[in-house]
Amino acid sequence: MGIYWIINLILLGIEFLLLLFIVMIVGRTYSKTGARAMSGLVIFASLFLVQSLVSLVVYLHLAFSFGADLALLLMGINIIGLAGFSILYHSIRQ
Repeated sequence: MGIYWIINLILLGIEFLLLLFIVMIVGRTYSKTGARAMSGLVIFASLFLVQSLVSLVVYLHLAFSFGADLALLLMGINIIGLAGFSILYHSIRQ
């Protein structure tokens, strides 16, 4: 397993934690307000949370079969996703 795969796994771990915080914040808001839009957002964020966890497992398997070329491509995707979830987190945290 190369350094790029390790960085990918770290990025996915950060994404997972960020999504966990998003689900907690939105879930808390939903329980306080009961707003229908919040229930949809809880489900939406939870699906991304599951996707992030599955990606961690898949990346672990890919790391032992593929090299740095694939890791770099996936790292680009991870950085874009992490940026999007960071923006979402900062917008709902307030």
